[in-house]
Amino acid sequence: MKCVFSSTFKSLRRCSIPKSIRVLLFSTETLKTDECSNSSLFSRISACGNPRVSMLPILDQWVQEGNSVEQQELDRAIRDVRSVKRYRHALEISEWMSERRNFVLSPGDIAIWLDLISKVRGSEAVENYFNEIPDELRSFQVYGALLNCYANINSLEKAEALMQKMMKLKLVRSILPNIVMLNLYRKMGKHNKVENLVQLMKNRGIPWDEYTLSIRLNAYADTPDIEAMEKLLMEMERDQQFHMTWNAYAIAARGDMKLA
Repeated sequence: MKCVFSSTFKSLRRCSIPKSIRVLLFSTETLKTDECSNSSLFSRISACGNPRVSMLPILDQWVQEGNSVEQQELDRAIRDVRSVKRYRHALEISEWMSERRNFVLSPGDIAIWLDLISKVRGSEAVENYFNEIPDELRSFQVYGALLNCYANINSLEKAEALMQKMMKLKLVRSILPNIVMLNLYRKMGKHNKVENLVQLMKNRGIPWDEYTLSIRLNAYADTPDIEAMEKLLMEMERDQQFHMTWNAYAIAARGDMKLA
């Protein structure tokens, strides 16, 4: 469901880098007239993979040629360049959508924007942007994106505080935030916290999935805790909803090798 810009949402634009600075960051090369001159806007964006070429002249030129701009096409372009790790380009397109075209942004759009800001400008910029988002637009997707940003930089204290806030606001609506935290605990060697969260999930009736069990297996293999690993494997084999794959046994073998 799309969320219309509120008057307070206009303040989010203050989080964007000023145009003069953005040119320094994104436009170390000038765009040639005949460069990226494909027939559709999506084709032009996709073809210009040079990270030193800004997307802004391409987008502006498209409009100057009298062409229409469809939000759906830009959303597709953002997904495309993001999938090949052209994060700066994806962020430029996102900001252009907001600043130049005043397109309506959904909570999902804002969540993607947070992720891009994190990858391009860092965690402090993400927090500044998040703090400017009006409360009515802070959905579980937006909070989840911020949680993922903290997990990516191993910021355990901030991630735990945000997770507690999300639970208080009843925004932990899926297994995904729990998976983010389980992964973070495992990466940081906090295996006791993995077990505590697993128990909490069980108490709250949150179903496990194969990915959750894989994280637990990896945590046991890291230690290694062979007894816990074998017990979990037997549980997985008994539970008909799980399809055991070679990956689970490969993880267990890794744990065994540590004791060899």
